[in-house]
Amino acid sequence: MQVKERADETIRLKNSLFVVLTSLAISICYADRANIADAILPMSAELGFARSVEGIVLSSFFIGYASTQIAGGWLSDKFGGKNVLSVAVFLWSVATVFTPVFARSGLYNLILIRILMGVGEGPAFPAIHSMISRTIPNERKTTVVAIVTAASYVGSLLAFAVCPAIMASSSWDSVFYSFGSLGLVWLPLWFLYTRFFPSLDKSTVAITDVSGNTAPGNNVLELTRSLLFKKEVWAIIVAQYTQSWGLYGVMNWLPAYINEEFHVKVEDLAGFTVLPYLLQGGVGLVSGVIADSLISKGIRVKVVRQAMQGIGMLGPGLLLCFAAGSHSAQVQQEATLFLAGGLGLSALTLGGVSANHLDIAKKNSGLVFGIGNTAGTLGGFVSVALCGWLQEITHSWPTVLTVIAAHYAVGALAWVAWVGDEEVVQDTVVEGRR
Repeated sequence: MQVKERADETIRLKNSLFVVLTSLAISICYADRANIADAILPMSAELGFARSVEGIVLSSFFIGYASTQIAGGWLSDKFGGKNVLSVAVFLWSVATVFTPVFARSGLYNLILIRILMGVGEGPAFPAIHSMISRTIPNERKTTVVAIVTAASYVGSLLAFAVCPAIMASSSWDSVFYSFGSLGLVWLPLWFLYTRFFPSLDKSTVAITDVSGNTAPGNNVLELTRSLLFKKEVWAIIVAQYTQSWGLYGVMNWLPAYINEEFHVKVEDLAGFTVLPYLLQGGVGLVSGVIADSLISKGIRVKVVRQAMQGIGMLGPGLLLCFAAGSHSAQVQQEATLFLAGGLGLSALTLGGVSANHLDIAKKNSGLVFGIGNTAGTLGGFVSVALCGWLQEITHSWPTVLTVIAAHYAVGALAWVAWVGDEEVVQDTVVEGRR
């Protein structure tokens, strides 16, 4: 009995430390990603970047980010997530630290280092999810996923809260040195953890066919092509693309909007940019509970998904339109509340599109998730670049906010029309093969 109790305590310690360390990694990941939204203002003033150039710099991250998500997941499943995560953290941390050096050596070098940073951050979530499937008991997996995902909001909040103070006391260079060093400090802790628990990647679950043998890999290209003929999959693709268009557009340009529209100094931006992430984190944590509660009361899954996603997109779109009309120094608090409320409501989509791949493709949820997440990354890339260009030629932040709101509306309409809650035929066929 004592041996079993000690074994159980070891497992609990292993899992608890895993949650803490991976949550820290994701917080650092999102802080390193978000800090440039503040730092781009003094950086551009020093280096003479136009607004369209700022957009290219901010969006270049997504090129690298989109290129390694699927590969990161495959490598984690094949070789183990702990090593993939280690390499990822090292790569994006070094890229963050060297950002000032590359920025001063030329625009193309700055774009290159931002792409490399995206390459590093891309495998982070896939690696962690791969390890969760091997490490965490089934009854706790959803809770752990929620905790780790919520850590991304904490990281963004940290960046927007701390960056203005760092730049006020030092320079924009210090933002990248400070945040980049966090990942390098995290790595020794992770190495110690994986040394004490070397079995982190060893537990796997094989998929077997009807004869009990390990099932061969399916033709991914053929399966992907067949899935793309399903409107339920396109509901996910369009929703991910349009909501990422809105989220990343607002997240990356919020400091510049507040700075220019309301003449708020860079060192005072934290008071305006932190609130949205506080609301987003809080709403995100309860959205899953709300959705599951409604479904348990007998409300159809499709209706719940439509409601959560619809409110999570139409709400932000409407509030952005209100913010677009608040363009004087006298109503800056009003505009900030509209933007904060919009980002907060957007977290309701965790009970919509973020869970829908489990409704329609239980056996291929990873593939459908990857398709949707790639579309979301593309949306972020296009949004950040296009919003910067649009603001430069129109000199109108209300125009930018209105275009973002329009994307939210289109995505919500497509979602309500196409979303499903039953397994698509392709998923059923694959289940039969297994």
